Amino acid sequence: MTEINQTVYNKYSKENLDNNVGDRFMAQAKRIMVSLPGSLLQEVDGIVRRETGNRSAFVREAMLLLIAERRRLERMEAFRRGYEKAGKFNLALAEDGLDEDSRDLENYEDYLADTRSNA
Repeated sequence: MTEINQTVYNKYSKENLDNNVGDRFMAQAKRIMVSLPGSLLQEVDGIVRRETGNRSAFVREAMLLLIAERRRLERMEAFRRGYEKAGKFNLALAEDGLDEDSRDLENYEDYLADTRSNA
């Protein structure tokens, strides 16, 4: 889990929900209804029995992990767009530099040709 995902996860983790901060958070919690196919509910219940013992905690954790993952993907996409922009800019700079180097080389070759012909 990345540091940012861990931060998001820790904000509402079981440990934090078990202390006074968690009590205040849970006092503000809202109840929702979720419809699930029976097979998915059975799988969730199996995990809940083995791990948390609490459907709400499982759903909360799953939501937090999904939110953190979506944020991570959004950052990755922003980085990709930034690198793409930077790549185009760097290419333009390199082409300008190559054009300037080519002109300098031509001028130097002309200079050498002139000095040889005058010698």
